[in-house]
Amino acid sequence: MNMKYKSKIDWWVGAILGGPVLALVGFWAYSVNSFSGKDLLMLVLVTLPSIFSFWLVGSIFFGTYYLIGDGVLTVKCGVLMNTKIKISEITSILPTKTWLSSPALSTDRLEIRYAKYGKVVISPENKEAFIAQCQALNPTIVTV
Repeated sequence: MNMKYKSKIDWWVGAILGGPVLALVGFWAYSVNSFSGKDLLMLVLVTLPSIFSFWLVGSIFFGTYYLIGDGVLTVKCGVLMNTKIKISEITSILPTKTWLSSPALSTDRLEIRYAKYGKVVISPENKEAFIAQCQALNPTIVTV
């Protein structure tokens, strides 16, 4: 059975990622309103980064999740990351508050160690259910 866990999102992460995008979209709206036919290049130069930024941040906010199915954990972070980890290779799942860059939108995180040196940090909304499902598939996983 496939189970999808959304990433928990801290308010400040939303502000850091969303704030600049909203400012860029606001600047774009201002540019469109003051557009005159001779400013086509300026309009294009403002529109393209606005669309790209909106798309990228949207893909991170709505596309960061963790999927467990067929003995595999898939860690997805928008268009930036799509990692597959065999649950049989997971050695530990431990809580962490690390600020290191990771496919997690909260500092309420879990560090997953797998294979020999593999490590990924995630932030599922329902950590207890996530850990329980992983342990049901691999009872040797160490947790605290």
